[in-house]
Formats: sequence, C-alpha cells, structure tokens
Amino acid sequence: MKRLKIAIDGTAGSGKTTTAMRLAEKLGYKPVETGAIFRAITYYVLEQRIGLEDKEKLKKLLEKIKITQIYEKGRIRTFLNDIDVTEKLKDRIVEQNVSKISEIKEVRSKILEIEKELAGDGGVVMEGRDIGTVVLPDADVKIFLDAKREIRAKRRIKDFKRKRIGIKEDELIKEIEKRDRMDSKRDVAPLKIAEDAIYIDTTELTVEEQVERVYRIILKKMENEA
Repeated sequence: MKRLKIAIDGTAGSGKTTTAMRLAEKLGYKPVETGAIFRAITYYVLEQRIGLEDKEKLKKLLEKIKITQIYEKGRIRTFLNDIDVTEKLKDRIVEQNVSKISEIKEVRSKILEIEKELAGDGGVVMEGRDIGTVVLPDADVKIFLDAKREIRAKRRIKDFKRKRIGIKEDELIKEIEKRDRMDSKRDVAPLKIAEDAIYIDTTELTVEEQVERVYRIILKKMENEA
C-alpha cells in the first residue's frame, strides 16, 4: 500500500502538533514538527549572536546547521547538529523571536530544504503553517486546523504551565494575534489554506475528537488509493 504524505497546517494553538503525533502513531508513520525546526534555527541564531541584517554571516551559519527529529515515548525530540535541544526550544526568548527570524528569506529557504529531506518519499505526517501550500504541495491529504483565538490562548496557557513558563492569558491572546498577523501577511510562505485542504474548526472539539476526524479522512483516502 502507498505510504502517504499528510500535511497538517493551521494557526498557533489549534492542536496541530498533538494531532500530527497521534495520527502518526495510529498510522505507523513518522511525525515531523516543523515548528521545532523554526525554533531550533531561531535558538541557534540567538545563541551565536548573529545580527539579522548581516546576511553573509547568517548564510554561513545556516550552511552549518543540521536538524533531525526522532519520535519516542509520545514526544518528538529535535536535534541541532546532533545535540538534543528539545528543552532549549521552550525558552520564552525563542518563542518571542521565532516569527521575526522566520521571515528572513535565507532562513525559510534552509528550513524548506530540511523539511523536504525529513518528508522523504512518504509515510509522514508533517505539521506546520505552509506545509500544504509550499513544503508538500503534492501531499496526499491536506488538513487545516483552526479555532477561536480565546480557545487557542487557553490551550497555550495549559501548555506553558506544563513547561513552567509564566504568562497571563491576555498577554498570550495579544501574542497570538500578533503571530497570526505576521504569519498571514509575511511575503515568504504566508499562512493560508491550500485550495485542496480540508478545513476543521477545533474550537468545540476535544483532542481525541479532532484526531479521530482527521484519521477517518486519511483512512478514506487510503481506501481510494488501494
């Protein structure tokens, strides 16, 4: 049976990562968390103190970057130049700078290269913001997840509490609004729904319900491909 390429796109806090991981488990596929790739590069650029206007130094830095991911014990671990940086990516400073650094053309080109390499020939569930439109325009199944901003903020608050990151809900709503605006209006690979993507509003759905809904869509595609 053909091993599919599955693209899960959506807004911040819509449940992309959890859905992708659980779907990959059910299907026996590899999950790829592209947000962690963006954050890994952001972390590295900040750590190396490279000025964002110095494109030559930035280009040389990006040439040295190698990013891989493994899935174990229900979570995705991200490795930067063979060093596990998963916990480092939770730092607030990384969260605050990821959109700005992601806008840089050279950064997005490098990330696209990494994403395509991780996708391979299929058997992958990749989540992000431009997977169905830019990274895997030939994906067999394209899903776009969304939810009301207030609900997404509450979900992120719970996530931040687990990570022991302190932030007020009204602050997070403002950050999400800013992130949505930047992601949808950026010149390179803006956040948008692919024409052939299936839109799912997760506002009223539990994690289990949204995973099951997407899983049924994928099973139907598999049946049609068989």
